Amino acid sequence: MQYSKNFYQIKSKSYNKSLHFFESTDPMNIKSRLSKLELEDTHFNKDYTKYKGKN
Repeated sequence: MQYSKNFYQIKSKSYNKSLHFFESTDPMNIKSRLSKLELEDTHFNKDYTKYKGKN
């Protein structure tokens, strides 16, 4: 099985801007890991509409 590194930079003023490494190309695996992160103030946030149009 071939693995590749996928890099995700979490962009938020109030969140630790660390780089997360995922040793998988399986979208479900990546989605599962991302769902465990608290992603406030990002376009991943389910309350995105309140941030829409704001920088």
